[in-house]
Amino acid sequence: MNQRIYVVVAGMMAFGSLLFLLTRVGGKGGLEPNENYTPPGAAKPVRIRPEDDGRSSLRRRVSTRSEIGELRDELERTKSELASLSTPLNENDVLSSAVNAVVGQGESLVTGGYQLSDGRYELTFITPKAVGLEGGESGLGKDIMLEIKSMVVNDAFVETSGLDTLATNARNTLQHAEAWSGDDVFNTFKSASEAEGVDMGSSPTVTTRPNEPFIVEMLDGEGRGFSLRGEADFMPDGSFAVKARAERRE
Repeated sequence: MNQRIYVVVAGMMAFGSLLFLLTRVGGKGGLEPNENYTPPGAAKPVRIRPEDDGRSSLRRRVSTRSEIGELRDELERTKSELASLSTPLNENDVLSSAVNAVVGQGESLVTGGYQLSDGRYELTFITPKAVGLEGGESGLGKDIMLEIKSMVVNDAFVETSGLDTLATNARNTLQHAEAWSGDDVFNTFKSASEAEGVDMGSSPTVTTRPNEPFIVEMLDGEGRGFSLRGEADFMPDGSFAVKARAERRE
């Protein structure tokens, strides 16, 4: 069926107050306590993929943007929002991946990896960029443009492209994501264009103000398809704080 693409940038959404309490990305969609927590004011560790497979400089596990004081203040207020954003609302046909992470300039946040009904896996690539640059020491822009790409891959491509840390049989995941360099994203899509059994979806972009929610939908006439909602903000060092939830309804 024909797909419709809607891009909505709203002024207020309950999703804007979401802060995840667990920050380490688990392999296969699981979460582990953040044993690497660094107190406010201390230098934050850089989390890199533990496998020394030659891709360490291109892909890394994502870290989150949260302070313990903020979590204490907002914990009670965000319980209901967290429940609604991290569960499929009892709809068995919904696959989802929710993530709250920091992405460097030139990097892409890669999430999803849930398995579709045909046995393949869907990945979502979110690349934030500053637009309307004002200059100055920070070099931050007034707005944030998000380039969104999706890819559906088979087992063979998962194996040859090193996607085993993202492909999962979990239907709904939290903090299941990686940050990839621009070169790694380019090379992966180039390989995908030449591979059998791999599909690449539409590539919409959305421009939003910092901390203002956005929604991207690519749905058919019956409401089936892909959607992504979330928000993004600038970090002082020029990186981006991204909160997002990708959903697939089959």
